Amino acid sequence: MLLRLPDISQPILRENPQWSPLLGWSITFVNQTQLLDASTTKLIDLVCQEMNFTEKSETYFNPYKKQNHQINRPQFENNKPRHKKDKVPRGPRLSSQQFGDL
Repeated sequence: MLLRLPDISQPILRENPQWSPLLGWSITFVNQTQLLDASTTKLIDLVCQEMNFTEKSETYFNPYKKQNHQINRPQFENNKPRHKKDKVPRGPRLSSQQFGDL
């Protein structure tokens, strides 16, 4: 949750400062037990970097942060107006003049 929703979880943890030491203790406990696989250990390390429990590595990047979305958003400088489609009249049509009067 902390990695996927950092913009929501960070303010919640700031509002409840007593949760931060508990989270730090639980992460330390899980790392010391060494019962987790490599991918989960890597995710826990990323959580530690996100929460500033450990120093962030140079390659750390959270793609789910709003800041990162604004930085990486491509800027469209050549905004060309779109061609509007011609509207086709719908509904019943009168028969053409070639058939004559009935």
